[in-house]
Parts: sequence; C-alpha cells; structure tokens
Amino acid sequence: AGAVHILCVSGMHVGIVYLILSLLFSFLLRFKHGKNLRNLLLLLGIWAYALLTGLSPSVSRAASMLSLFIAADILGRSYDRFNILAASAFLLLAVNPLMLFDVGFQLSYAAVSGILLFYFPLYRTVWLGNKILQTVWAALAVSASAQLGAFAIAAHYFHQFPVYFLLTNLAVFSLSYIIIFSGLAFLALSWIPVAGVLLSKLLGGSVNLLIFIVRHVAALPNAAVYDLYFPWFKVILIFALLFLAYSFFIQKNLHAVLPGLAVIVLLFASYTVRHIRQIRQQKFIVYALRHNTAIDLIRGKKHLLLLDTAAYHHLEKVDYSLKENRIALGLPQSRHRLTEPYLDNRFYYRSGFGKAGNLRFYAPVSGEKYYPVLSQKVKVDYLICTSPWKTSLSQISRTVSFRKVILTASLPRWAKRKTIKEATKLNINYIDLKKTNAFAVDYP
Repeated sequence: AGAVHILCVSGMHVGIVYLILSLLFSFLLRFKHGKNLRNLLLLLGIWAYALLTGLSPSVSRAASMLSLFIAADILGRSYDRFNILAASAFLLLAVNPLMLFDVGFQLSYAAVSGILLFYFPLYRTVWLGNKILQTVWAALAVSASAQLGAFAIAAHYFHQFPVYFLLTNLAVFSLSYIIIFSGLAFLALSWIPVAGVLLSKLLGGSVNLLIFIVRHVAALPNAAVYDLYFPWFKVILIFALLFLAYSFFIQKNLHAVLPGLAVIVLLFASYTVRHIRQIRQQKFIVYALRHNTAIDLIRGKKHLLLLDTAAYHHLEKVDYSLKENRIALGLPQSRHRLTEPYLDNRFYYRSGFGKAGNLRFYAPVSGEKYYPVLSQKVKVDYLICTSPWKTSLSQISRTVSFRKVILTASLPRWAKRKTIKEATKLNINYIDLKKTNAFAVDYP
C-alpha cells in the first residue's frame, strides 16, 4: 500500500512529537528567558522519544536535524537546510560509520533529500485558493517528493513500487497525527476516568481506521509493481537523473541537458544489455536451502524450479530465499515437485533424472537403499545428494555414472560426513553447499 515509511517509527513521528511539544511549551515564550528554556525542553523531549524508540537511523536522523535547527535558533544563526541534512549525516556516521550501510539510514536521507529538492517547487505549481484543499495538496506534494527521493533505493532492496501511495499517504499521514497525539494524551491523562475512556476510544478507533484503509488500498487491483530490478549502478544513475532534472527544470540550467540525455542513454543501454543476457542465459543452479532441496533449470527467461515436498509446502519461505536471484535473472515464478515428472522442449525430469541442454543430473528423492548392477550405466554430470539419504555413493555408482557430487544443505550431518569420507576415498570431487551457498554453472 506504500505506507510502511509512515507506519514504522520514522522521522515523521519525531516531527509530530516536536510539533506537539512545541505547542505545549509555547506558553514559555511569554517569559524573559522562556525561549531558551522551551528550546532546551524540546531537545530533551525529542531525544527522550528517540531513546524510547531505540534510536533507529531514521529517528536519529530527524532528532539530529531538529537539534541542529534548535541550536541555530538558540544562537540566532541562519542556516541552510541542505547543510543541516549533511551535518546530521556527518554526526551520525562519526558515532557509527557502519550506519551508512543500514537500509533505514539510506531510505531516510534519500526521502528527506527528495523533500528538500522537490517539495517547494512542486507545491508552488498548484494554488487551489482553499485552505483545506491547499493543505491536502501540501501533504500530497510531500509524499510525492519523498517517494521521488527514496524510490530507487526502495526498489533496490524491496523490488516493488506501490501504485496508490498518494492515496494511502493522504489518509495515513493525517491519522498518524491523531494517533500520536491521542496516544501521548492517553499516557498523560489515563488516570482521569472519563478522559481515559474517551482518549482510548479515539486512539483505538484511529488505529482501526488506519488498518482498514491500508488493508483495502493494498487489496486494490494492481496495487504494486513487483519484481523491479535496480542494482546499485542503476540506483546511482536514477539519482544522477533526479539531480540533473532539478538543475534543468528548477534552476533553469541548460548545461544539465546533455548529461541528462547521457544518463537516459545509459539507463536504456543497461536494460538492453540485461535483456540480451537473459535471452541467452542457460544455467543449472542448486540452491543451499536449509532443510530443503531446490534445483533450478534455466533457459532464457523460462525456468523449471524443482522442489522437494517440504519446500513445496512452504513456498513463502522458498520465494523469500530465492527472490533476489530470480529477479536478477528476470525469471517468473515457477515451482514443480521433485516427485512429479516434467517434459517440454526445454527440460526433462523424471524419477530423479533431469536434463537441460547437454547437462544431465540425478537427484535420488525416494530414499532407495540399493541400486541394481547395470552393464550400461546411466551417465550424468552431477549426482545431487538430498534428504532422505539412505544409500551410498558406491551403491549408486552401480547404476549411475557421475563425475561430481553436490551435497545439499538438506543433507543430515551424519550423512554428509559419511558421503564426504566415501567421496574422498573414491577420489570423487564434491561440493558442499553449506560452504558455497549455491552451485551454479552454465550448460551448453
């Protein structure tokens, strides 16, 4: 629904707490040194809330920025909003440099950069002549600006884009004020019987309404665009394009036109190169899923994902583990049981034997103990040892000829130790997926 940045404890909530505290302490402005006392109380209140919520990167960013704003007010100094943003990032990274790699830190600063760059120009493009409508437009402009700044990083990590984010944000943004205000008021006044009941009903009703709106927006047709692929190369190009667009449309800098066109050409070129690679790809992958077996046969943009029964009954877990690789290779979702046969013009699979191009493999899945002696052995490239494992390499070699053994992560420890010992004795190469995470090879 596009509401996760509002529903999680974020910088916006710090801003709401700041506004509430600022209103509560406004009476201090009547006194001689009341302004400084008010600013000190605001600082204490902001950082108390930040500590209460665990000092997440987005909260720390907002608290440090507001602290710098307040410090400038106390000192009577003017400030630049971009310098404040950069200074807050410098302070947080000086305390913890590894915060730079935190997703929350990256999204928070990207969203605020988008707001600082695009909010005022976007807001000024429309004047509705009505205070309420103008306030609604301001909320929409903030949401759109934040989404512009955070889109590329969010697509990189989460591979999706919420289509109705403006609709969600308009409702949730307003309700967040009511929820936080009524929540703080309930904490302060719950000891008063009538006030406690009324505030609890307001708080509960607001939360239920918020959940109702988010749930129904998420259920709308085509609520999100999924399987977006944004490597860091593309993320950097998107940010470069945004800054060049700002330079050209807002600052009227004509020198930004050629670099902007060059960035667009690079984006299209990266898409074309990826598309060509996907069409030509032919891969055989055995994934290292804990307690499960997953074998992927890929040809172009089509693939056959073979799963054991346990994995097939926990598809959400499997999809979560394999999603990154599937999207990177441009593949649709495809699932097939290892116990069921499959045949088309690309792949063949039956009774543990599979074929893709000239590559052949065998994955015993029925737990046989013994194999018959054959004068003409079945030749495969890879033997995939899966659970349950009740046999041995010497038993299988009576029927199947293989040149390399793949030990899946589903294999019990005792079975893996036994198989490794036997493979070493027989001078057979083996691959332990618990050490390599996955086995992937291009096949002819």
